[in-house]
Amino acid sequence: KPVTLHLLMEERGFDIKKIAVMKNGNIVPKAEYGNTIICDEDSLEVVSFVGGGCYEDYFKRKAGIHGFKNPV
Repeated sequence: KPVTLHLLMEERGFDIKKIAVMKNGNIVPKAEYGNTIICDEDSLEVVSFVGGGCYEDYFKRKAGIHGFKNPV
């Protein structure tokens, strides 16, 4: 049974304000979550945002690296 992206994310316990969703490889704007129908054959990727510092700081602490520069 098709369901909206908004309802599916709420049912799965996601905080809508703290996620970004890709449907079939395309980013879905938050304003469209309620109008976006999800079917069984759709592919979803959900990214959840977490606070507490940046990736570079986390990497330095985990790897014990000082003076790390992001290669990107």
